[in-house]
Amino acid sequence: MLPSAEMEETSRELIVALTSCRQSAEKIGCRFAADLIGAALLEVALQSIGGKDTLSNPGSRLEKLIELKFLAALSGNAGNVFPIKPPTR
Repeated sequence: MLPSAEMEETSRELIVALTSCRQSAEKIGCRFAADLIGAALLEVALQSIGGKDTLSNPGSRLEKLIELKFLAALSGNAGNVFPIKPPTR
């Protein structure tokens, strides 16, 4: 397993790459491929904010999905998902 900082950077790079691939698939009209890439993007984003076990726990999955939507809205990157660390108190 990668150290936390490296895991975060690798997740970010993967999210950027998947976002680019999804946009390319949409651009050439491959809607099904774009949907599959979107599902992969969602999985990576959820795991990056909730940990590896997020997808196996239904309660956590919904909570992290809502958190992800808030983070995406706050990030100002319309159409893209860039998980950001929530501010610490």
